[in-house]
Amino acid sequence: MLFITIFAQPQVSVIIPLYNHYQHINNSIQSILSQSYSNFNIIVVDDASTDGSSAIVQKLSADPRITLIQHKTTRGPFQARLTALSRTNATYVLFVDADDLLNNPNIIQLSVFQAEKYKADCVQFSELVSNLEWTKPQTCIVLRSHLKSVRK
Repeated sequence: MLFITIFAQPQVSVIIPLYNHYQHINNSIQSILSQSYSNFNIIVVDDASTDGSSAIVQKLSADPRITLIQHKTTRGPFQARLTALSRTNATYVLFVDADDLLNNPNIIQLSVFQAEKYKADCVQFSELVSNLEWTKPQTCIVLRSHLKSVRK
């Protein structure tokens, strides 16, 4: 997409709450790292997993785009997301669960495009059509960064 190449890319933080998803977390993160959009970071909040999930993320965090934050006790996915939100200053936030895959390599780019085009607070979808038309909107995944009350 030409507009992303010409204009500065707004930063996107991908937030992943993690609790006992040893079998999925590597594939989830790899699907994010495969995105065509380049100005993003990944914040994984391990919510006191007991299955070795955090060890996988620890190895992947050699990539400077990946940050691992560990809760000492289980606090739930909502608190894990709040922890991550308090650590980002990105323009946009993308919430991804630890067992989700971003199968479309342009999903972040398309989401930012839609958010910028419509000055949207939230971009939601479940399926994409190649000409940037959205179908069956259901899941909110990108939020504008005016969540100042959550950030410290």
